[in-house]
Amino acid sequence: MKRSVQQATEGREQQELPLLGQNARSIDAMALFDTWLNRQQPRFLLSTQNVYRTLWRRFIEDMKIRQKDLHQIDSTDIQGFLATLEGVKRPQRERYQQVIARAYTEMLRHDPLHPNPAVSTAINDPYHENWRQAPDNDATQFLTEPQTQALKLRLNVQLLALQRSSDYTQAGLWRNTRDLAIVGLLLGCGLRPQELTQLQRYQWHSAADKGEHASFIHITGEAQRHIPVPKWLEPLLQLWDRRATLDAHELMFPSSRQLSAARPAVSMNPATLARIVTKWGNKYADMMLTPQRLRNVYGAQLFAQDSSLAEVEALMGYAPGAASAWRLQAAWLQWCQRENDPAPAKIK
Repeated sequence: MKRSVQQATEGREQQELPLLGQNARSIDAMALFDTWLNRQQPRFLLSTQNVYRTLWRRFIEDMKIRQKDLHQIDSTDIQGFLATLEGVKRPQRERYQQVIARAYTEMLRHDPLHPNPAVSTAINDPYHENWRQAPDNDATQFLTEPQTQALKLRLNVQLLALQRSSDYTQAGLWRNTRDLAIVGLLLGCGLRPQELTQLQRYQWHSAADKGEHASFIHITGEAQRHIPVPKWLEPLLQLWDRRATLDAHELMFPSSRQLSAARPAVSMNPATLARIVTKWGNKYADMMLTPQRLRNVYGAQLFAQDSSLAEVEALMGYAPGAASAWRLQAAWLQWCQRENDPAPAKIK
């Protein structure tokens, strides 16, 4: 069966899945779903593929508990599954439904008489379905223009303090300089937390040290891009680079200062990064900061510069044509209206 499916689909841009027919019971749902994901053109991002697999796997496992084969599933089963997603907010529940519907659309390509159980009116009515009765996502958080300017001022004050003070131990000086650089880089370049924890020192191209016309961060991987480093951020990164050079780390922000067999050079845990940012914000700026909030502020500053959605997608690493940049812009405009705040300060 597997061989015949491969032969039937050879040379096509998208995988067609003749799933729901006489042989439905003999086909592995996860394997076919993986095949479909891998054959999409243009290809989904690897991170998107992993999310889709996780959602589909949870659905399939639930159907096994209900002792239902794919060809037996109806809208009531899917509705029941969505209603059991305790602790899952409404947008994520809708994403489950969309993934299931999309997969079934492909699987039913050769069986047009079989209705897609995930797109029936019984599931899609947004006003009468209990499975939609879940909390919405928390509102996207930004900073007002005065808060953004105050935060940059506090970053500069701490920079001067670290350059002049002799009150720190060597470990304390390393830690405080690192934390300052982390907060500044998240605000000034809008990196994702995972990108920051995996960042290598060679990925920062300093205009002062490497003869570049302008400083930038080079992000590799799926979201590859060059992010300009604003002038106010350059001194923070230079100070951190000088301190970090003494410890011979390749990672820009390693999990520990001193390397040993017990403490190897490994990337920082995202939870540790979140604690660093929140602690710094509370202590030095009297603000509730998170890595995501700082990334949101970076995006808002791009929109304040009249950057297009395509430009924001490129600088923030969003998938081209996805709705991420549009949603961020809409959330920012709502935030400004709610806070009676003018456009945040532009990146300089």
